Amino acid sequence: MRGVLPVSTLWVGKETHMGELSDKIKGRLKSVMGKASGDRRLEAEGEAEEMKGKVKGGVEEAKQEVKGAIRREPGPEKR
Repeated sequence: MRGVLPVSTLWVGKETHMGELSDKIKGRLKSVMGKASGDRRLEAEGEAEEMKGKVKGGVEEAKQEVKGAIRREPGPEKR
C-alpha cells in the first residue's frame, strides 16, 4: 500500500512508553484497515489514535527534558 509506513518505523530510535506505543500501533492498524476496506471513518479514527500516541510521546519527552534541566540547574549561589 502506498503511503503506509511499516509499524517498526513508529518507534525506532527513541525510548517509548506502553501507552504511546499501543496507541500508535492500534492507530496504524485501524488506519490500514480503513484504507484497505474503503472505510474513511475507520481510517480517520486510526490516524487520530496514532496522533494521540505521538502526542503522548511528546509530552513524555518534554517531562524528561524538564526533569533533566531541574537536575542540572545549580542551586542559589551564596555570597
